[in-house]
Amino acid sequence: MTPTPPGLEELKRYLQERHGFDLEHYSRSFLERRLLLRLRHHNVAGYEEYLSVLLKDRREYLDLINTLSVNVTEFFRDAALYQAVAERVLPKIKERNFRNGSRAVKAWSAGCASGQEAYTLAMLLDDYFGAQAPAWACEVHASDIQENFLAEARTGKYPKGKAAQIPASFRKRYVIEDGGHVSMAPRLKKLVNFFKHDLASPPPLESLDLLFCRNVMIYFNGETKEKILRWFHRCLNPDGFLVLGACEIILKADLFQLADSEHKIYHRAAHDA
Repeated sequence: MTPTPPGLEELKRYLQERHGFDLEHYSRSFLERRLLLRLRHHNVAGYEEYLSVLLKDRREYLDLINTLSVNVTEFFRDAALYQAVAERVLPKIKERNFRNGSRAVKAWSAGCASGQEAYTLAMLLDDYFGAQAPAWACEVHASDIQENFLAEARTGKYPKGKAAQIPASFRKRYVIEDGGHVSMAPRLKKLVNFFKHDLASPPPLESLDLLFCRNVMIYFNGETKEKILRWFHRCLNPDGFLVLGACEIILKADLFQLADSEHKIYHRAAHDA
């Protein structure tokens, strides 16, 4: 194993004790790549010097969190995935919940960044379940570790160019255009609840039908990944669905089984984890 660079353990200990931010959850390679960006930004040679920067500059902590966070998000990112969810997953959720006497559906966008994925899910659920008679109750919960991303997401306002991938039929119903920006329609915003959450801690949700956590798990170490997957298993309903990023694979067949290999859609295994 490669020796730990000087000062890295002290830096990790400071962040844990001072801010409660635990870097042990990240893989070593990802952590060192991201920290290198901050070292270069301040033109310092090592972690010991960078810790001195953190101690003197209160804003640097926020910049570090921003660098470590995975914040790539788009409306309808990978349109084929959302089509697969609409055609194959939502009908199964409807059938199961209706059989159990429920006309409600609940989803979670975990690691939502500035909210485009969460609003995309809200459109998808409202389009499918809102057309039922009577309409179903839809809830989308969306979380991120960064409060500044959540503040942006709650506004529901984005540059017009970021809405280009929203299908025309959805834009007509769910998007309000205002000059160079677009805003999510009030009735759509009411479906989404944004909250701050660190994926490396137990989630405050339960009885979920659908959970999106795309391109986030790859940055955690193996132990943390397994812990998160067990929490995901517990918060999903029996037969609930988990959607991961295109490069993410679950090898824990006792927790999740592959339902769609092309789009990385997983089906919750039945037994308790």
